[in-house]
Amino acid sequence: MNSSAMRKTLTGATMIILAACSAGDSTAPAAGPNMSRLLANGEVAQALFSTAPSDAPTTTLTLKASTGGTYYFGPHAVSVPDHAVCNPSTSGYGASYWNSSCTTLNTDFVVTVKWWTNAQGYPLVEFSPDIRFAPTKQVMIYLNEPGAAPKTSSAILYCPTGASVCTNESASDPTLATWRDPVSGWLWRIVRHFSGYNVWA
Repeated sequence: MNSSAMRKTLTGATMIILAACSAGDSTAPAAGPNMSRLLANGEVAQALFSTAPSDAPTTTLTLKASTGGTYYFGPHAVSVPDHAVCNPSTSGYGASYWNSSCTTLNTDFVVTVKWWTNAQGYPLVEFSPDIRFAPTKQVMIYLNEPGAAPKTSSAILYCPTGASVCTNESASDPTLATWRDPVSGWLWRIVRHFSGYNVWA
């Protein structure tokens, strides 16, 4: 899917979610037509997180501190509001910090992102460096995978840097549940941090 076609599909049902990403709203968005929410059931889903191949597509995203924006890479996207990036020098990083307040950056911040597919043919993305976001900001990741979106078991899992498995963060934080649109093939959810993410179904 080229970037023009991708923007058109995001303009449909999933744009409802982009519109809901206000700076101070950290609640999960309401479901719209043809949308299903995957509720956490207390189980921690795990999937193998493969290493990026040497020819994995790679690009940089400049996260705009003053305006925020929606940033596209390959068939995927992220939406990051203004002043959402915690200062990496002072914020701390790890599960014990995800919901902690932080001092956010007033300058633009550049991240590198790679994307590829696992043995199942589902997408994996990897951001660097590892950063986290202010918990009052609603940062969203959108992964396009038409083969997984119709499946009730599909979810976007968190894959820690250097780990061999990925986990379902919504098991401990229901606001991180995956939403999906079987018609457009999109899966999306709130993210508290950048590292690795994998579609699991």
